[in-house]
Amino acid sequence: MVRGIEKRKIFLSDRDRQDLLKRIEEGTFKMGIHIYAWVLMLNHSYLLIRTGRVSLLAFLRRILTGYAVSFNHIISWYYA
Repeated sequence: MVRGIEKRKIFLSDRDRQDLLKRIEEGTFKMGIHIYAWVLMLNHSYLLIRTGRVSLLAFLRRILTGYAVSFNHIISWYYA
C-alpha cells in the first residue's frame, strides 16, 4: 500500500495515474517483478506483487521515488 502524507491526494489527474502505471510497467520488466492486481485511488494505492530477482524495497524505491519527484515538480509548478 502507498499512501499520501496526511492522507493527501497522490493523484490529481488521470495523467498522474498514467505516469505511475508507466513507471510500474517499466520497472516490472527491468526488475523481474510480477504484478497480479492493482488499485489506484485518490490518496492511496494497492499493489499485489511477487518479487523476482530484486527485493520489494528496491522495486518500490525506484518506482515511487521517480513518481514523487515528478509529482512534486508538477505541484510546485502548479502553485508557483
